Amino acid sequence: VGGNPSYAEDKGFAIKPYTAVRWENSNIITQGTSALAMGHYFFTNTDGSVVKVEYTFGYIRDDQGNLRINLHHSSLPFAANDAKPIARDEVLEAQRTWGEGIVAIGKVFTECGDFKARATEHINSLYAFSMPGQQVLFKPTLAAQTPFRGDFESALSYFVGGNPSYAEDKGFAIKPYTAVRWENGTIITQGTSALAMGHYFFTNTDGSEVKVEYTFGYIRDDQGNLRINLHHSSLPFAANDAKPIARDEVLEAQRTWGEGIVAIGKVFTESGDFKARATEHINSLYAFSMPSQQVPTISSQILTGAW
Repeated sequence: VGGNPSYAEDKGFAIKPYTAVRWENSNIITQGTSALAMGHYFFTNTDGSVVKVEYTFGYIRDDQGNLRINLHHSSLPFAANDAKPIARDEVLEAQRTWGEGIVAIGKVFTECGDFKARATEHINSLYAFSMPGQQVLFKPTLAAQTPFRGDFESALSYFVGGNPSYAEDKGFAIKPYTAVRWENGTIITQGTSALAMGHYFFTNTDGSEVKVEYTFGYIRDDQGNLRINLHHSSLPFAANDAKPIARDEVLEAQRTWGEGIVAIGKVFTESGDFKARATEHINSLYAFSMPSQQVPTISSQILTGAW
């Protein structure tokens, strides 16, 4: 339970807490009034992940005939250094799986399903948070107040929001996105670890794309699966050397906007898909789809479409 200053290293193993303990005995030896057991036990965390530990227990009888533990040895499994080196194709597959997971979380959210459970599965199966002795460096794109997320709870909050400890999180994965496309600048494989850097592109429901820069790091878990131990995302640097806007360009933009309004009305009058024409008008002329951009309006009525 921790709290004893004589053993300051103790954080309280049993108050982590765990929700279940599962035993897999390799062997049990009974010797008269004593017994020995050796194997693995598995501790289930509150997020559903499982920690595997090796054990040896010894048992004797007390005067009332009850079994008492007189030997208890626990250790984390030995991490051998002969794991299979990570190949480039495995990194590409891990990226594909990550992208599909982001799309799946958004789809479950849109369909009013348990999107938090899907996000939990995404994190537990792809990130190294649950690996004993491992840390994860996670710097998500749209986090300012708490830019660095080193544990499961803060990562989950970024993906789905709803955690008051991270009020800035709106739920990146429930925006939602319909596709994720990767463009690797470089992939470096180094034995049982790998690094990838490049751009990924998130497709919005209106078909527009958001371009983001990334660096991912990968390691192997005990089952040989790739896990993310580094994830850094950021929006591309906005240089100030863009071409100055000329007066003629403003006049042309005004002409285009006016023609668009007329066109939307014409499509409506002809019983056509005026909503699609209006969507095209907004996506091509307004800055709504530009990362970190806001579009000020005179009244909230315009934003809600109540003319």
